[in-house]
Amino acid sequence: MAREKGARKVHFAPLKANTYETPISLKWCTSLETENEYTDVQFNGDCTIEYEGKNLDKINITLGISSALPNETLAKICGYDYADGVMSISPESISLNGALLFEVLMSDGTTKRKCIYNASLYKNASSYETDSTGEDAIYEFEGAGIPVEIGGKQYIMIEMSQSDIDAMADEDKKTTAQAKYDSWFETVVLPA
Repeated sequence: MAREKGARKVHFAPLKANTYETPISLKWCTSLETENEYTDVQFNGDCTIEYEGKNLDKINITLGISSALPNETLAKICGYDYADGVMSISPESISLNGALLFEVLMSDGTTKRKCIYNASLYKNASSYETDSTGEDAIYEFEGAGIPVEIGGKQYIMIEMSQSDIDAMADEDKKTTAQAKYDSWFETVVLPA
Protein backbone atom coordinates (compact mmCIF):
# COMPACT_ATOMS: atom_id res chain seq x y z
CA MET A 1 0.00 0.00 0.00
CA ALA A 2 1.32 3.43 -0.98
CA ARG A 3 2.31 5.96 1.68
CA GLU A 4 2.11 9.75 1.61
CA LYS A 5 5.52 11.35 0.96
CA GLY A 6 4.99 15.09 0.82
CA ALA A 7 2.82 18.00 -0.27
CA ARG A 8 3.30 20.05 -3.42
CA LYS A 9 1.35 22.29 -5.81
CA VAL A 10 -0.15 24.29 -2.94
CA HIS A 11 -2.79 26.80 -4.12
CA PHE A 12 -5.26 29.17 -2.46
CA ALA A 13 -8.57 30.18 -4.08
CA PRO A 14 -10.13 33.25 -2.40
CA LEU A 15 -13.87 33.02 -1.69
CA LYS A 16 -15.76 36.18 -2.66
CA ALA A 17 -19.55 36.53 -2.77
CA ASN A 18 -19.99 32.74 -2.35
CA THR A 19 -17.82 32.06 -5.41
CA TYR A 20 -14.30 30.68 -5.42
CA GLU A 21 -11.90 32.67 -7.57
CA THR A 22 -9.20 31.06 -9.71
CA PRO A 23 -6.66 29.29 -7.47
CA ILE A 24 -3.41 31.20 -6.85
CA SER A 25 -0.22 29.14 -6.87
CA LEU A 26 1.81 29.18 -3.65
CA LYS A 27 4.80 27.53 -5.31
CA TRP A 28 7.02 29.05 -2.61
CA CYS A 29 5.48 26.76 0.04
CA THR A 30 8.19 24.86 1.95
CA SER A 31 6.02 23.01 4.49
CA LEU A 32 2.37 22.21 5.13
CA GLU A 33 0.84 20.74 8.26
CA THR A 34 -2.81 20.05 9.02
CA GLU A 35 -4.34 18.93 12.28
CA ASN A 36 -7.97 17.97 12.85
CA GLU A 37 -9.70 19.53 15.86
CA TYR A 38 -12.61 17.60 17.35
CA THR A 39 -15.32 18.10 19.95
CA ASP A 40 -16.15 15.13 22.16
CA VAL A 41 -19.75 13.96 21.95
CA GLN A 42 -21.26 11.74 24.61
CA PHE A 43 -24.84 10.75 25.34
CA ASN A 44 -25.81 9.21 28.66
CA GLY A 45 -28.93 7.39 29.70
CA ASP A 46 -29.97 5.07 32.51
CA CYS A 47 -26.61 5.58 34.26
CA THR A 48 -24.64 4.35 31.23
CA ILE A 49 -22.89 5.88 28.27
CA GLU A 50 -25.10 5.25 25.24
CA TYR A 51 -22.80 6.83 22.68
CA GLU A 52 -19.33 8.35 22.59
CA GLY A 53 -17.68 9.89 19.57
CA LYS A 54 -16.06 12.97 18.11
CA ASN A 55 -17.26 15.65 15.70
CA LEU A 56 -14.76 17.38 13.42
CA ASP A 57 -14.94 21.13 14.15
CA LYS A 58 -12.11 22.43 11.99
CA ILE A 59 -8.80 21.63 10.36
CA ASN A 60 -5.91 23.72 11.69
CA ILE A 61 -3.38 24.69 9.01
CA THR A 62 0.28 25.70 9.32
CA LEU A 63 2.22 26.73 6.22
CA GLY A 64 5.85 27.65 5.79
CA ILE A 65 6.36 29.85 2.73
CA SER A 66 9.63 31.19 1.38
CA SER A 67 10.29 34.91 1.66
CA ALA A 68 10.45 34.85 -2.16
CA LEU A 69 6.62 35.05 -2.02
CA PRO A 70 5.68 38.20 -3.98
CA ASN A 71 3.89 40.92 -1.99
CA GLU A 72 1.01 40.96 -4.48
CA THR A 73 0.39 37.24 -3.85
CA LEU A 74 0.75 37.72 -0.09
CA ALA A 75 -1.85 40.50 -0.24
CA LYS A 76 -4.24 38.30 -2.25
CA ILE A 77 -4.17 35.42 0.24
CA CYS A 78 -4.18 37.50 3.45
CA GLY A 79 -6.63 40.26 2.50
CA TYR A 80 -4.08 43.09 2.54
CA ASP A 81 -4.30 46.10 0.25
CA TYR A 82 -1.99 46.18 -2.78
CA ALA A 83 -1.72 49.03 -5.28
CA ASP A 84 1.06 50.50 -7.39
CA GLY A 85 3.59 48.00 -6.05
CA VAL A 86 2.88 48.83 -2.40
CA MET A 87 1.39 46.29 0.02
CA SER A 88 -0.43 47.92 2.93
CA ILE A 89 -1.37 46.14 6.14
CA SER A 90 -3.75 47.89 8.50
CA PRO A 91 -5.77 46.92 11.56
CA GLU A 92 -8.79 46.93 9.23
CA SER A 93 -7.24 44.29 6.94
CA ILE A 94 -9.66 41.38 6.87
CA SER A 95 -8.33 37.90 6.23
CA LEU A 96 -9.90 36.20 3.24
CA ASN A 97 -11.59 32.85 3.38
CA GLY A 98 -11.01 30.48 0.52
CA ALA A 99 -10.04 26.97 -0.46
CA LEU A 100 -6.58 25.55 0.21
CA LEU A 101 -5.72 23.05 -2.52
CA PHE A 102 -2.69 20.78 -2.62
CA GLU A 103 -1.35 17.53 -3.97
CA VAL A 104 0.31 14.75 -1.99
CA LEU A 105 2.89 12.59 -3.73
CA MET A 106 2.51 8.90 -2.87
CA SER A 107 5.34 6.38 -2.51
CA ASP A 108 4.09 4.44 -5.56
CA GLY A 109 4.31 7.54 -7.79
CA THR A 110 0.57 8.30 -7.82
CA THR A 111 -0.97 11.38 -6.22
CA LYS A 112 -3.82 12.44 -3.96
CA ARG A 113 -5.37 15.86 -4.21
CA LYS A 114 -6.95 17.59 -1.23
CA CYS A 115 -9.08 20.69 -0.81
CA ILE A 116 -9.79 22.33 2.55
CA TYR A 117 -12.83 24.60 2.27
CA ASN A 118 -13.50 27.87 4.06
CA ALA A 119 -9.85 28.21 5.03
CA SER A 120 -8.25 31.44 6.18
CA LEU A 121 -4.53 32.13 6.38
CA TYR A 122 -2.77 34.60 8.65
CA LYS A 123 0.90 35.54 8.35
CA ASN A 124 2.08 35.02 11.92
CA ALA A 125 5.84 35.30 11.83
CA SER A 126 8.87 36.31 9.83
CA SER A 127 12.47 35.90 10.87
CA TYR A 128 15.43 37.80 9.50
CA GLU A 129 19.15 37.64 10.12
CA THR A 130 21.54 40.53 9.67
CA ASP A 131 24.25 38.22 8.34
CA SER A 132 22.76 35.71 5.91
CA THR A 133 24.08 32.17 5.79
CA GLY A 134 22.47 31.67 2.42
CA GLU A 135 19.33 30.16 3.92
CA ASP A 136 15.94 31.50 2.91
CA ALA A 137 13.80 33.30 5.46
CA ILE A 138 10.49 31.48 5.94
CA TYR A 139 7.16 33.17 6.59
CA GLU A 140 4.89 31.24 8.94
CA PHE A 141 1.18 31.20 8.16
CA GLU A 142 -1.53 29.75 10.35
CA GLY A 143 -5.21 29.37 9.80
CA ALA A 144 -8.06 26.90 9.80
CA GLY A 145 -10.61 25.35 7.51
CA ILE A 146 -14.08 25.46 9.00
CA PRO A 147 -17.37 23.94 7.86
CA VAL A 148 -19.09 25.50 4.87
CA GLU A 149 -22.51 24.61 3.50
CA ILE A 150 -22.44 23.25 -0.04
CA GLY A 151 -25.64 21.84 -1.51
CA GLY A 152 -27.39 21.80 1.88
CA LYS A 153 -24.64 19.83 3.67
CA GLN A 154 -21.66 20.91 5.78
CA TYR A 155 -18.17 20.14 4.42
CA ILE A 156 -14.63 20.93 5.52
CA MET A 157 -12.49 18.93 3.09
CA ILE A 158 -12.58 16.68 0.05
CA GLU A 159 -9.90 14.37 -1.30
CA MET A 160 -9.39 12.48 -4.54
CA SER A 161 -6.83 9.82 -5.36
CA GLN A 162 -5.48 8.96 -8.81
CA SER A 163 -5.30 5.29 -7.80
CA ASP A 164 -9.01 5.33 -6.83
CA ILE A 165 -9.89 6.82 -10.22
CA ASP A 166 -7.73 4.26 -12.05
CA ALA A 167 -9.55 1.44 -10.21
CA MET A 168 -13.06 2.57 -11.24
CA ALA A 169 -14.90 0.02 -13.37
CA ASP A 170 -17.65 2.35 -14.64
CA GLU A 171 -16.10 4.29 -17.56
CA ASP A 172 -18.57 7.21 -17.33
CA LYS A 173 -17.84 7.73 -13.62
CA LYS A 174 -14.12 7.30 -14.29
CA THR A 175 -14.21 9.98 -17.03
CA THR A 176 -16.13 12.39 -14.78
CA ALA A 177 -13.78 11.79 -11.85
CA GLN A 178 -10.69 12.21 -14.04
CA ALA A 179 -12.01 15.52 -15.39
CA LYS A 180 -12.46 16.80 -11.82
CA TYR A 181 -8.98 15.59 -10.90
CA ASP A 182 -7.39 17.20 -13.96
CA SER A 183 -9.04 20.58 -13.25
CA TRP A 184 -8.09 20.56 -9.54
CA PHE A 185 -5.78 23.60 -9.68
CA GLU A 186 -7.82 25.54 -12.25
CA THR A 187 -11.08 25.68 -10.29
CA VAL A 188 -12.33 24.57 -6.88
CA VAL A 189 -13.90 21.12 -7.12
CA LEU A 190 -17.08 20.80 -5.06
CA PRO A 191 -18.41 17.64 -3.40
CA ALA A 192 -20.59 15.34 -5.50
